[in-house]
Amino acid sequence: MDITWKVLWRKEDGAKAFRKFQNNSPKEAVAFGKSLKKQGLKPNIISSNKAWPPTKEQEQNRRSGDIWCPYCIKWRRFKLFALKKKLYTSEAFLRCPICTISTNDFYVRKYNGMIEHMNESEMIKRLAES
Repeated sequence: MDITWKVLWRKEDGAKAFRKFQNNSPKEAVAFGKSLKKQGLKPNIISSNKAWPPTKEQEQNRRSGDIWCPYCIKWRRFKLFALKKKLYTSEAFLRCPICTISTNDFYVRKYNGMIEHMNESEMIKRLAES
């Protein structure tokens, strides 16, 4: 399987922008992200079609209330929101604020063992308590 990498950022006018890289190595995406960073922008590098587990080092850097995003490859504070498309609006779920993957994704549940068997309302309650 070829891994597609995306670099997401906000332009100076606040509009969202992205660029795709169709290769297995994130080198090009990382280099592009660094060039955006030099311009004062805040890029996010995302794996579009492969989920990554947290490393032991990343496990130690977890803050309370964060959920591992296996596509952003970072701990994120998931937020409750729906996706608005041209033809429909999805149901509101806890989602990564960057890549918008929800807690219903198999790999999000797998790499965050604490939420593997919980429903959405139980996850929201537990995260609010932490």
